[in-house]
Amino acid sequence: MAESMRKRSTTKVKETVVEQENVTVEKKQSNKSYNPGDEINCFSITAGELIMIGRKTGNVYRWANYGDVTAVEYQDLKSEKLNSKSSYIYDPLFVIDDDELLATKDFAAVSEIYKNILTVDDIDDIFNLDTVSFRKMLKNLPKGFKETIKSVAVTKIQDGSLDSVNKIRAIDEITGTDLFNVYLDK
Repeated sequence: MAESMRKRSTTKVKETVVEQENVTVEKKQSNKSYNPGDEINCFSITAGELIMIGRKTGNVYRWANYGDVTAVEYQDLKSEKLNSKSSYIYDPLFVIDDDELLATKDFAAVSEIYKNILTVDDIDDIFNLDTVSFRKMLKNLPKGFKETIKSVAVTKIQDGSLDSVNKIRAIDEITGTDLFNVYLDK
């Protein structure tokens, strides 16, 4: 699942609602065991630099930008997962790129979170929504994606591809930025 998230979206952004058939799919649970020092690839879904200090090891893990992959020790991932307020895992700021780990009982809740994550390809679709839908979508995005939306918005304002005052004000209101005054109110 995580590998395919970099290539395509698990959630499509659309302006229309499509009825979906409820299908029960049996998930295979992984029995693979992990050692504390096993390295698990994780990719950033946050625009800009992301730094995490491992709770167990004290290791510094660094991602330069959205999409960068860094190996994180299993013990640090497990420790972050146990902290219910961890924005790294639960907002999320990065995605664990190990389908077997996500299929374990310990990481089932994390796997559920990942089902609704958008990819960077969907960000343009978000900006193409009407203002009401854009505002609603933005409110429901995880913190990491809100940061990415802010960063992409700045780029779009500067290159002239985002000129919707209402969308810029929505971003300011929901994310606490001041893009309108910085870039438009001159």
